[in-house]
Amino acid sequence: MPHLQSALGVAVLLAFAWVISEKRRAIDWRDAGKALLVTLATALLLLEDHVALKPGDWVIQDVANSAVGRHLIVLAKARGIRTINVVRRGDVAGELKALGADVVLEASDDLPARAREAAGGQPIRLGIDAISGKACRQIADCLADGAVMVNYGGLSGEEPEIGRVNLNQRGVSLMGFMLGRGLAKRTSAQVRALNVELAADVREGVLSAPVDAIYPIEEIKAALAHAQRRGRHGKVLVLPTGPI
Repeated sequence: MPHLQSALGVAVLLAFAWVISEKRRAIDWRDAGKALLVTLATALLLLEDHVALKPGDWVIQDVANSAVGRHLIVLAKARGIRTINVVRRGDVAGELKALGADVVLEASDDLPARAREAAGGQPIRLGIDAISGKACRQIADCLADGAVMVNYGGLSGEEPEIGRVNLNQRGVSLMGFMLGRGLAKRTSAQVRALNVELAADVREGVLSAPVDAIYPIEEIKAALAHAQRRGRHGKVLVLPTGPI
């Protein structure tokens, strides 16, 4: 269903925007577009919930130019964790490095060899995939023995792959991720603290998501078409036009 896959490139913002306004009055939807607290929480839990990473450890992710990918780069940098970021277009490398990306690689068949070289032979302990299919297997091939591969999306429309050698001989684990499950492992107090921390980072400009265009909900078809264009430098937002 290609139109649904395209929709994954469009951030639809609804009632969640209340977390941005300290006084919960008139909402600035452009600020709400920057916040995307759900996306921020996804990036944080992907980074923290699967491997006990230490400063200096390596992580590799695909779709690194997405909102989740960009937030993960910033969060990892703040923790001293080094990132290898896989993208389809090399023209975004400068933007991602400005956010704190250590390495940016274009997707290709020789990705595992280039990723290992970029890490200087040090183990890559966590892999994060949002594409599934062959891309998931490629990220898994980059990982060290005993590492963890986390899948949180299926942009290819295929099932996640990891490969028998990775799974059986090298001990690489494949795990699925959904934000709801990750939050359910936390107490209500922990979830509130997480939201407060992320909202504060958004207000202070530590975390943000670039916005390429904003469309009213009535122009959803135009927004989907825009989301498919090459050369975008931010998310395409679809906003409600009536009161929340």
